[in-house]
Amino acid sequence: MRIILMTAILIFSLSGTSQAQSFNLCGALKEDKTYKGNSSYKRLIEGKDGWIFRTKTDFEDDFKINSALKKRFTRLHKAFNDQGMELVVALLPTRGMMHHDRIDYPYYDFDKAIGSYNELVKTLKELGISVAAVDDFKEGQDFFYKRDHHWNAAGAKLLAEKVAEEVKKMPVYADIPKINYKTESKDTLEHEGTFSDFANEVCDLSIPTEQVPAYKTYESSAGEDLFDDKARPDILLVGTSNSTQVASHANFDGFLKEYIGADVENNSVSGGGVDAAMLDWLSSPEYKSTKPKIVIWEIPVYQNFKGGPFYRQAIPAVYGDCKGKEIAKEVADIKDGHFSVFSNTLDKNINGKNHYMHIAFSEFKDRKFRLTTNYKDKTKEPFDIRRSKFYQPDGIFYLEFDQDKENIISFIDGHVPKDTTGKVTISICSFPQ
Repeated sequence: MRIILMTAILIFSLSGTSQAQSFNLCGALKEDKTYKGNSSYKRLIEGKDGWIFRTKTDFEDDFKINSALKKRFTRLHKAFNDQGMELVVALLPTRGMMHHDRIDYPYYDFDKAIGSYNELVKTLKELGISVAAVDDFKEGQDFFYKRDHHWNAAGAKLLAEKVAEEVKKMPVYADIPKINYKTESKDTLEHEGTFSDFANEVCDLSIPTEQVPAYKTYESSAGEDLFDDKARPDILLVGTSNSTQVASHANFDGFLKEYIGADVENNSVSGGGVDAAMLDWLSSPEYKSTKPKIVIWEIPVYQNFKGGPFYRQAIPAVYGDCKGKEIAKEVADIKDGHFSVFSNTLDKNINGKNHYMHIAFSEFKDRKFRLTTNYKDKTKEPFDIRRSKFYQPDGIFYLEFDQDKENIISFIDGHVPKDTTGKVTISICSFPQ
């Protein structure tokens, strides 16, 4: 009896310590210079019960998208549909929205954030896009890690259920081979918090890791359409580090398999934002050979879907290289980091409207270069292609012309690093009408 009593006292004591857990974050975390090169952590502040938040990102409260972005997103969605694919957006809320009860932060408007998130969901649905979103923001629920920007398994599971609801509404779901999956947790693991790692380094602290359940999803039985030599899955996941197991330990793709009842290929990229995984996949040989029926795009709401440069590359990449359908095509040598095509060779009055470029380098395998479209009215439009370091370059790029311009194209200039050799082939392609 005495052992039981002492154990109870110890558990109560540890529980009380946890509730009052404080790390005494240092003053350096209040200074802008601390976050130079690490702006995603700006600024770390301490919440209740061992929580750490970012004032810049976790407490954003305005997620509206302007008319230009609506137009771009609609065109991307149409591109997927034109290629026989359905798109589902899995929209992650912010840590402030899900865990506002874990901190007293007077500058955060929780109601505004919820309203803006819901309005964005409504806007996307009005554009005809399938959206999986959180619709219950009750206090005390588990969704994110205490000291990390990633969601945990509970958050991944919740949104996976929402995604499955959207997928099962799609007529194409009936044609996807069904597989029974089961998810179990038989072990725990130590999750290194990104915020605590940063604070430990800056403040010379020893903030502990979080002990979390380790989930694994496996086939429990196979449907009649499943064979030993399985084809590539009809459902593809492209997302951020939230969707990669190594970074998040959240098992999002596993929960998707379980709740959808079908195989899911995970093409997510850690550290690449919302665009790297998408552009990497669209440029891959796998995309050219086999297209999935459904694409799940995991997007943290604070990323705001990226801007124009992403869509100007992604939309034409969905349509592909237009072999045999080029309006114009020319090969140029790269000399001293410069090349030029179509100078005095375009025999048609081609404008940028409804056209895009397919760019293929023979030797250039970098992620950054500049392309300038010169028009006959003497105006020009430079465009810097900058890919994430997590993108695997293959020398193939796509870029649509400014769709708001109807100026006649004269020629196209390019600039790459001066030590670049080889050739570049540029084709002008038409979007399907």
